[in-house]
Formats: sequence, C-alpha cells, structure tokens
Amino acid sequence: LEKLEGYSSASGLSILEYQLKECRKFLEQLIDRKIGMAIIIHGKGEGVLKEAVIHLLGEFPQVKHYFPRNQGGALEMLLYY
Repeated sequence: LEKLEGYSSASGLSILEYQLKECRKFLEQLIDRKIGMAIIIHGKGEGVLKEAVIHLLGEFPQVKHYFPRNQGGALEMLLYY
C-alpha cells in the first residue's frame, strides 16, 4: 500500500480511510463525467471495506442501484443524472 500515490503510513490515514478517500474521488470523477455505470472492486475479505463502500454509495444520490459482481468481490453500480 505504501507504493500507492498519496498514501503514507505517516499521513495518519488508516488503510480503510485511504481506500474510502480514493473511492470517493472515483465516484466524484464518475459524476463529473456523467458516467452511467462502473464497478468498484472491494475484495472478498471480512466485508469491512464492502460495507464501508455501500455506506459511501448512499451519500451519492446519483447512485440509484448497485449489484454484487465477481462472486461478491465487487459492486456494479448504476448512476442516473
């Protein structure tokens, strides 16, 4: 994770906070470009990131529907404008 741009263990962000920050940026870019469908890959671990991403999606009224993909390791979402 330290090799990812913008992440440093010294930044004070937890790994989850960093992942959600990047997810939020991704969603904002989708909305700015009026893209109607995208997939967020969260992995299949314990579900912590998945639940946090689902909560984050609720903050964006443009995200109307989301569906599990990749045997539960990703979410496909539909955005409406």
